[in-house]
Amino acid sequence: MEVKDILARNIRYAREEAELSQKDVSSALGLASHSGVSEMETGQRRISAAELVRLSEILHKSMDWFFDPNASVCNFVAMARAQDQTEELNDVLIETQKYFQHYLLLEKVLKQS
Repeated sequence: MEVKDILARNIRYAREEAELSQKDVSSALGLASHSGVSEMETGQRRISAAELVRLSEILHKSMDWFFDPNASVCNFVAMARAQDQTEELNDVLIETQKYFQHYLLLEKVLKQS
């Protein structure tokens, strides 16, 4: 997966996790319409450094988070919750998220040794 695709995907996941619409984010960025954010999320639009800094502030993510190919894996709980609020699903999702976080940590430790 190319860096621009990782960035695009992570922008969309962060926006959805923050429960913001494309219109909300475009307004905060000072863009004329939500299509700019839509194009960012599909990798069709280049993102300036200033826009990335602002996205980081708006979406409460570090700038390096946007370039992490595994970042969105750990954020799927928020997306699933938005679609189904059953207690059982939440319990399963929380445990699954912990599993993925431990896996990613282990993978990082193994790469360092």
